[in-house]
Amino acid sequence: MTARDKDNTDWLNDAMASLEDAPSSARSVEGQFELLHSLLNVWQKHPQMRLMQLLINALNNSESYPELYYIDDAELIDKLKMFDDKHSGS
Repeated sequence: MTARDKDNTDWLNDAMASLEDAPSSARSVEGQFELLHSLLNVWQKHPQMRLMQLLINALNNSESYPELYYIDDAELIDKLKMFDDKHSGS
């Protein structure tokens, strides 16, 4: 991991540290941070992969999901924003 990569993950490490004294109701949030931290660590080792490509390869599933496997990260970001807009209630 380069110094730049370390700087990019400092916020996540800080967030994880802040959860250590959190009430038990925050454990699901802690699990989300753990998942994201794991994803970030693996993705930094394989930056040539798109997010969904990385996830599907990690699942090592025998089924093919071409509509997910080939989605561009920018398109995924747009879809996440649209989902959030639709379901955020604002």
